[in-house]
This record gives sequence, C-alpha cells and structure tokens, in this order.
Amino acid sequence: MAGIKMELLVFAKQDNESGPARTFTTIAMVEANDKDDEIRDLLSWLRSRLGQNFVVIDHWESDRSAVGVAATDDPRQLVYIASRGQTAGPYFVELEASPSEGSDLPYTMVGRFEAVDREQLLRITAQHLNTGISEPS
Repeated sequence: MAGIKMELLVFAKQDNESGPARTFTTIAMVEANDKDDEIRDLLSWLRSRLGQNFVVIDHWESDRSAVGVAATDDPRQLVYIASRGQTAGPYFVELEASPSEGSDLPYTMVGRFEAVDREQLLRITAQHLNTGISEPS
C-alpha cells in the first residue's frame, strides 16, 4: 500500500474583523509509512469519505497505531485516533478543541470514545470537524 503524504501546513485565521490573525503551524511532516497498516488503511478510507476536508497531524510519531486528523482551518480542532494494534477497529477516539482562554493546557478534551467502529468514527469525525460525508463510490 502506498504511503499517504501528511501535510506540513501553516494556518492563518482571522478571529473577527478587528481582531488579530492567529497562526497555527503543525510540528512536523511525516509519511504515513511510519504508521501501522491499519492506520494507513483507515486514513485512506477517511479520505475517500471526507475528501480534502481534513489534514493529518501526527503528534504521536513514536506510536505507530495512533494519529490525529484535524479541521483544515484550525488544527487544534482535532480527532485523536488509536487502533491499539487491532485490525479494522474498534478504535479509541478522543476529541480535542482549543483550550479555554487563560488555560495553560495545549487543548481541551471535549469527547472520548473507548471503542467505536469505522462508521461511528466517520460520523464522530465529520461532526467534530464540521464537514460532510461523501457516499462511497
């Protein structure tokens, strides 16, 4: 299976008309080849269902069975996915969002799912990233 290139992106977002632009930068560009077969397959499947409506972010380079997918306009709106070395799930999922103002934490956890299948993961991801789902071709 060919590797999926994970993007190195810089985001600039205007909070409001008068506010300053915030800039987000992903930490590193890596290849999905560093991930186990299940994660690579899952990313391909998610891409086929969500299109280009997410970016892959890997804050867990040493964990071959975990990866994050994030909103294209805000990488802190992230879905952490871990396969736990299982084939075709179930997956552990944690939803992250921007931290509260004044927080010392890098994110706020807004949801956690211990064991979801692919279809559940797809719906959770689409809802958290506020994106649509394409019908399978």
